[in-house]
Amino acid sequence: MIKTGPFFEEVPGGGDLYVLKHVVHDWHDEEAQAVLRRVRAAMSPESRLLLVKTVLPPLNKGHFGKLLDLDVLIFMGGKERTIESSQSR
Repeated sequence: MIKTGPFFEEVPGGGDLYVLKHVVHDWHDEEAQAVLRRVRAAMSPESRLLLVKTVLPPLNKGHFGKLLDLDVLIFMGGKERTIESSQSR
């Protein structure tokens, strides 16, 4: 069964798989971490998280994600993340 809802308020517990598609890029690091912590708290030890997001290439490479980055930055205050920034956490 698929359940959706406001992840800042509640994440349903007991799921086998939790999917966050293009979610964490909408938020600053602190809020993105809060979302991930809330999902983790709802998960059982057997649950899995599938995090689908765009990872930007190095600075001088063209990529559609860079346009998304501007959109998210301007309208939501979030950001796309590079492979390096994702691995530093």
